[in-house]
Amino acid sequence: MLKNLSKPLKWLVLLLVVILVSSLFASLVQNSFWSVKVDTISFETPNGELAGYLYMPKGVDEDNPAPAVVLTHGYLNNAEMQMIPAIELSKRGYVVLAFSMYDHGDSTWETPAAFRFFVNAVSDAANYMYEQDYVLKDADGNGMIAVSGHSMGGFSSIYALVFDEMQAGVSGYRKIAVGLPVGADFRYIGVPEAWNMLSTRSVGFIAAQWDQFFFDNSEFSSLDRTYSPRHTAML
Repeated sequence: MLKNLSKPLKWLVLLLVVILVSSLFASLVQNSFWSVKVDTISFETPNGELAGYLYMPKGVDEDNPAPAVVLTHGYLNNAEMQMIPAIELSKRGYVVLAFSMYDHGDSTWETPAAFRFFVNAVSDAANYMYEQDYVLKDADGNGMIAVSGHSMGGFSSIYALVFDEMQAGVSGYRKIAVGLPVGADFRYIGVPEAWNMLSTRSVGFIAAQWDQFFFDNSEFSSLDRTYSPRHTAML
């Protein structure tokens, strides 16, 4: 049949085949060759509606729960930014929620307050994941949930850890076990006291001397930013 087609049409058919094959391969990479189910989800929160992607490893359910990771992006991005780490984490057995912060992507923010969309975003997402039966908790009710985000998502992750420590003083358990903010370290501007609120949970920071927004070129550059080495690490 191809013999009867003109040369331009043959190229068109060939390119369409390449597009289809490439799309199929990209889909297989995203779901780790059918070992992870990827769903587009949205859910109501006290502050609006959050939307993103849920990566569910094969075999994980309410009878076989797994640890979860909540991922989010920086100010000028959306949930798709975190797809690569979501793929890598989910194929290693973690349930992953990669979501868009309020007023980003398909997420909506129901308060008129300006520029506060990031404050509760990760906290609300982590609270949602904690309520899911497929997310692992220990015998004391502590959630096996990690939070991580880049830049403004890193700020939101830090707030989530602080809010979780505050609610733990009332409930007696923590919903978030681990945090890894990326490019969001307030110690660069001389505010180390906030880390006292993270308590004994494991927290790491991915940062650099010439990091985004936190340039190590101020009067605080000589400060010791090694805090509680038993629990916190600077990467």
